[in-house]
Amino acid sequence: MQQPPHRLQPGTIVDGRYRISTREGYAGGVASYTATHLVVGRNVHLDILTRSEDKAKRRFRRGGRLLGLMNHPHVVMLYDMGVHDGEAPYMALQYLEGQTLQQRSEQNGPLAASDVCRIADQLLGALCYVHERRIIHRSISTTKVHIGADWEGREQITLTGFTMSRDLGAPPSSSFSTPDQGTLSDFAHVAPEQILAPDDVDHRTDLYAVGVTLYQLLTGTSPFPETSIAELGESIIHRTPTLPSDLAVVMPAMEDVVMQALAKDPAQRFGDARAFRHAITQAV
Repeated sequence: MQQPPHRLQPGTIVDGRYRISTREGYAGGVASYTATHLVVGRNVHLDILTRSEDKAKRRFRRGGRLLGLMNHPHVVMLYDMGVHDGEAPYMALQYLEGQTLQQRSEQNGPLAASDVCRIADQLLGALCYVHERRIIHRSISTTKVHIGADWEGREQITLTGFTMSRDLGAPPSSSFSTPDQGTLSDFAHVAPEQILAPDDVDHRTDLYAVGVTLYQLLTGTSPFPETSIAELGESIIHRTPTLPSDLAVVMPAMEDVVMQALAKDPAQRFGDARAFRHAITQAV
């Protein structure tokens, strides 16, 4: 390769089809850019895998194929897939304006319960759709949920980051992304079973990650604000988070819903995204 895929410069042409505009970030072995399709002129979000192992490439392509089967207003759209420089797989995704929930939380601190409910309703609605197709996301976090506006100016969230998704109808394949492949913020959303038995995860793993997301939106901090992967993993497995109401003004009913989603045992969480969504609606 002329340039490493995580250090492509503006103007670089990817696969003869996309011109890099700006670099957005690098996490989990995936470099993210904004780019423009050379023929259509459409702006896209480009995710390029930087890892060279065959297993990582297969997993990345599988995630793209699963995403390509979906069509939902709160799920990012996949436009294209290909290979950069004959080696690095990429996805060309819907370009999203606005900010991530992580950025919203950092800028605004704790959000009002009504705002959190509105976000949760859309996010869990997307998961109802995804899970009904026997697909689990496996890496939901505040960095993977984008918040912007629809064409009428109404606030709208979009779930992104499907590179780790898995079809529950397919056999497991060393599925969990190891800690050094992601950011500390993303790892904070990992469920206990993803650490202890990564091949045994199901849709309730995604519900745990949503619970972490709502906890952060309500309190302005993570359930486990540790500063290292090792400490964070230990806390996720063994520690009970501080109650949200000890950190911010949170209604008891909303707190109960979030803490149920954060149960260590998947059987003690909500049975599915639809039940979780209903509980959030009833709590506000």
